[in-house]
Amino acid sequence: TPPGPKSVRFKDTDGELESVCFFRATGRPYSISHPRSHSDTETETDNTDGAPTGQRGSGGRTTFTLAEISPIPSPQTPPESNVHLESIALLPARPPLLRGTVRVRNLAFEKSVSVRFTTDGWTTVSEAHARYVGPAGTGDWDLFAFTVPLEAPPLQPRTLLLAVRYAVPGTGEWWDNNGGADFRVVLAPKTPPPRPAPV
Repeated sequence: TPPGPKSVRFKDTDGELESVCFFRATGRPYSISHPRSHSDTETETDNTDGAPTGQRGSGGRTTFTLAEISPIPSPQTPPESNVHLESIALLPARPPLLRGTVRVRNLAFEKSVSVRFTTDGWTTVSEAHARYVGPAGTGDWDLFAFTVPLEAPPLQPRTLLLAVRYAVPGTGEWWDNNGGADFRVVLAPKTPPPRPAPV
């Protein structure tokens, strides 16, 4: 017998036909097998190694540096203070990190050390909690370490202000804020060395 008539049904009559991803003209397509939400978009900073476009050196590392930093430890912080910011360094991680150490007077076993920072003049504030490292010198002092994750390398110099907070429950809190001026860290793009001409 001849086959009967065939009918075709489209899924959109019962529900959503497809998942839609939006792309920019300069974006890199994301894996189709891992669709994003409808509101997500691909951006021109989407690279396989996570480093922002135009901000990588020949080794693939982000190319920016600490252009300026307040004196650390601060000469404005009196020696008898209970908290001292001791160091800050830039780590070439992905994303890049600021790592620092803080020395606090051992006033009690339970204590909290954190760093408050801003990149917009304290309009918005972020906080990074420090972790205990060990005793600093004698038993009168403890050493804490913290990390501050940084965003994509700046195309223009960016200023980060920070202050250190030390708190002991039921006793009090103390700050090292560079004598009220805040610690100032300026991040700036670093020009990579020119590549040698091909032979």
